[in-house]
Amino acid sequence: MAESHAEQEKKPFGIVLTEESTTADLGPDFICSSYRTSRQLWEVLVGKDIAGPMIEACASGDNSTLKILLAQPQWSKIMLEKQHFICDQDRERKDENDVRGVSGMAAQNLVRAIIIAAKNGHDTVVRTLLDFVSQQGIKFESVLWRDALMYTIKNGHVAVFDAMASAWPGIVNSDLLCHRRRPLYEALREDQAEIVAEMLRLGADVTPSADWGPKPLSFNCSLLSVAARSRKGTRLTEVLLEHGVPIKGSGALHTAAYYGRIDIMRLLIQYGADVDEKLQKDTISHHRSALCASWTPAFFAASEYKLDAYNLLVENGASTTTKDANGMTPIQLVDLFEKSYREYSAAHPDIKNPLIWQFGGPNFSIFDYC
Repeated sequence: MAESHAEQEKKPFGIVLTEESTTADLGPDFICSSYRTSRQLWEVLVGKDIAGPMIEACASGDNSTLKILLAQPQWSKIMLEKQHFICDQDRERKDENDVRGVSGMAAQNLVRAIIIAAKNGHDTVVRTLLDFVSQQGIKFESVLWRDALMYTIKNGHVAVFDAMASAWPGIVNSDLLCHRRRPLYEALREDQAEIVAEMLRLGADVTPSADWGPKPLSFNCSLLSVAARSRKGTRLTEVLLEHGVPIKGSGALHTAAYYGRIDIMRLLIQYGADVDEKLQKDTISHHRSALCASWTPAFFAASEYKLDAYNLLVENGASTTTKDANGMTPIQLVDLFEKSYREYSAAHPDIKNPLIWQFGGPNFSIFDYC
């Protein structure tokens, strides 16, 4: 049987285990267990890979060879058989002899073939595999694992997603991903604008929904707020706005101001964002939600010392006299930040960038000091 995590923890600290798991260690089907191996992610755990030629065709994008193999009864049978394969690893493999901890389970070779083809962006291979799924009368959701969908999204494989959606339209609004997040939300988190645009074209649901994030839905989990954090420019925000996703209540301008995303701020203002909007308290998942609910976007900019963002808001009519729950204005937050900066600089002349380290680390936020 596979060694449990508890048994592994009993091993003497500091000893590097180099023994690879064997056939005798394999756990029951559909139970993910811990193993040790030098093999790569998505390879079979032990022994010979009986589906080797088909897996190689999927990995290389050789759709012609794959079709020839699947047309033969012996190979189509093998595609539906199960093998234990590696589905996760403690760390990347250093070399072909590097034995490390992995997770593995038994599943159909078809599952692994789809994952590998999706990861490598081979849309024609994915279409062939999903045609095979349909011919066999198998439910798509039983063989389209979240790994295949995550690789597709993370790597920006638009054509692969099209192949999946063509075979199973329901994947667009499915809850295959972790924490029941929908594909659209994950594509936004991964900053994949073209995947987002394609999902919207295919009918992705943009209505607020708790299964896109924590419950209750926090403003910083709204679609536009996630898009406002993009480091790649305005494209994510553009496709959402063009699709009619509402700005009001999304916290998008607050988020863009907080992160200093000037171009995104300009776009949101162009589309009518309220520069003095305050967020509802129940949409703020923060221990000082009452304070943050009294903040306009200018406060969010000031709290992170984003002066360009603050100035842009003021230029577009944002109030400079609004007071928060503590009786402070945005510019007073800026002054507080500058005062702390000067004091810390004087006390720590050896720190090259005291603005980052003044409160003990790069994750400082005046949320905790105002």
